[in-house]
Amino acid sequence: RTAADRGFSADRGLTMAAGVVLAAAVPGRVAAETRHIEIDRITWGLYDTEVDPRGARFQWTAGNAAFFVRSEACEVVLPLRALLVGPNRREAGVLIGIEGRPGLPVALTDGNWHEYRFQFPARSDPPFRRIDLRVLRPWRPVEAIPGSDDVRELGVMVGEIRVTCSADRH
Repeated sequence: RTAADRGFSADRGLTMAAGVVLAAAVPGRVAAETRHIEIDRITWGLYDTEVDPRGARFQWTAGNAAFFVRSEACEVVLPLRALLVGPNRREAGVLIGIEGRPGLPVALTDGNWHEYRFQFPARSDPPFRRIDLRVLRPWRPVEAIPGSDDVRELGVMVGEIRVTCSADRH
């Protein structure tokens, strides 16, 4: 073998060794970095927080929305309310899905707040749970409320989500 061949072989060996070290380090690094992510602040399909006339904070959903809670969550309390207008004059249907499983059907029929509670078994991996909301008939205020210029696609109102865990589960 020539000196050039030996150099190429040594370079390839160093590259492979560096790749193995990198591959071994990545999962630990990802786990360390994701511990600092505030997963409960990550949402999809929820508009900015608003306040109703009584002072209750809420967010409108679009037709589909998702939020995340930490896997340590033992119970999630999800307050929902519908504005009964447009295609939802009689009721607003919502499917509540957990971690990609088919949704629990909910019918909001009176314009009041309703709380839905979900209990979870303890687990550590993955470090979060995903909760999906699918509104069956989303609507646009511009089309349903005379004089409105709000073109957002709206679903239902989501109140302040409460996440709890009992001390005996730690």
